[in-house]
Amino acid sequence: MEFIDLDLVLSAISAIAAGIVYGFAGFGAAYVLIPLLSLIYDTREAVAVVMMMVTLGSVGLAFRTARHAAWRQIGPMSVLAMLTIPVGSLILLTVDPELMRRAIGTVILFFATAMLMGIAYRGPRNLITAAVAGIVGGVIHGAVGLGGLAVSLYVMSSEDSAAVQRAGVVVFSALVAAVSTIVLTITGVVDSTSIARALVLMIPFGITLWCGARVFRFTPVPVFRRIVLVLVLALGVTTLIA
Repeated sequence: MEFIDLDLVLSAISAIAAGIVYGFAGFGAAYVLIPLLSLIYDTREAVAVVMMMVTLGSVGLAFRTARHAAWRQIGPMSVLAMLTIPVGSLILLTVDPELMRRAIGTVILFFATAMLMGIAYRGPRNLITAAVAGIVGGVIHGAVGLGGLAVSLYVMSSEDSAAVQRAGVVVFSALVAAVSTIVLTITGVVDSTSIARALVLMIPFGITLWCGARVFRFTPVPVFRRIVLVLVLALGVTTLIA
């Protein structure tokens, strides 16, 4: 089968949308790409390709925004998430791919609905709660590449400014994506084909990510966030019924 085919073209179109979303909001690339790519490729390959793309695409953005992050919260959360990613990866490697695809749709629907409805965590915010968020995020991220949704819900429930919240999500996403890529490489999910696909898709993703980051300066954050969540919600439904 030729490497450049209709599947790759459809994936590139998905990457364009994901780049704009991620560049602006600091989250959402995996939420857009993983459900769509899981309909095109094997679920494991979809997660591997997206993790490589997010790792490559988030490096510069993470360095630029890291100074704004609330490190007392993001630090412990990220460390525990990285330590628990292998647990989730074991689930990804052992559970039936079709069941995992439906799990992706379910996770997206749950967290996107919660965010869209304004459901927020109002309890205490301390080292323990950050640790729990990190562990939950790490396991989910290892399993379906969507641990950032759980962490986003926790971070965006804080009273920090939009810039601080965005920075925290960006840094967390970059770190867990890198660790996920390493784990999937060690376990053999990442191969030459998935690497080639990720590199090709990085072209439209990288360009639109840069554009999205520029738009962030001029667009009301709440407006764009709701648009992203509606899109993610629709993707979750599509992944479940397709």
